[in-house]
Amino acid sequence: MRARELCERLGSAPEYPHVIQWSAIMHAQRGELPEALEGCTAAVGLAEAAGNRPAAVSAMRAAGSVLMVMGRLAEARRTLERSINGLDVSDEAGGLATRAAGRDASVASMAMMGWTLWLLGYPDMGRAVAGAALQRAEAIGRPHTQAYAAYYASVLHALCCEPIVARTHAERCLALSEEHDFGHWGNLSRAVRGICANQLDPSADSLAAVSSELAEFVGTGYLGGVTTLYALLVQESLELRAAADLARLHRDQGRFADARNLLAPIYNWFTEGFDTADLKEAKALLDELT
Repeated sequence: MRARELCERLGSAPEYPHVIQWSAIMHAQRGELPEALEGCTAAVGLAEAAGNRPAAVSAMRAAGSVLMVMGRLAEARRTLERSINGLDVSDEAGGLATRAAGRDASVASMAMMGWTLWLLGYPDMGRAVAGAALQRAEAIGRPHTQAYAAYYASVLHALCCEPIVARTHAERCLALSEEHDFGHWGNLSRAVRGICANQLDPSADSLAAVSSELAEFVGTGYLGGVTTLYALLVQESLELRAAADLARLHRDQGRFADARNLLAPIYNWFTEGFDTADLKEAKALLDELT
């Protein structure tokens, strides 16, 4: 608030879009999403009006991430595409965007796009763009950018029910975090690693450590990343999984036609990702119902 006051007093301070954006990010991490989106949108407008393309690109990425968490997935995808397409990562402006955000702007936007595409029902596209983010992060060689990309990849593969791959990325993020003292990414990656261990062996007592990590985050008021980990823990409420669960209930009640009529249209919507566990399980259930 003090920085914002100073920028408003100066009138046209070049730092103003960044101050507005970071204020919005703080709202997002506290779970105050409408306020966060309002701030990100204002930051984009201020940056574009000032001709500050790096700041505009960075604010677009932040706005896209907030839209994704709010469930406004089509808008999130469009906003993140603007962020990715609006940055020439080889020029000086691209370097400025990287320094302002604390990590490579292109990597950050692609990593978030991977989550968004998976939520929209495009797991293959999501994994491809996450892979591109990882490759760019490794090419750049900046540890914080590498940790960022590895964490987002770990969550994406966990969402795809690929715990071995997810754990590999989580351990990469954790190793970077321990080497460079990235406490934030270290806590998050340890939680993902524990969730993956539980997916591989539910009898193991791996969730105790996850509960400890989550409690630490909640105690600080940080809610942004915790919600994602809760989603990994429950592995529900997404449309295909919810439909499959309800179809199983109908099947167990002897309502086979209802089960098939519920699940088939949702399964038939998909055009990719047929090697993922979710679609394999849905297909097996449909075959059982025919």
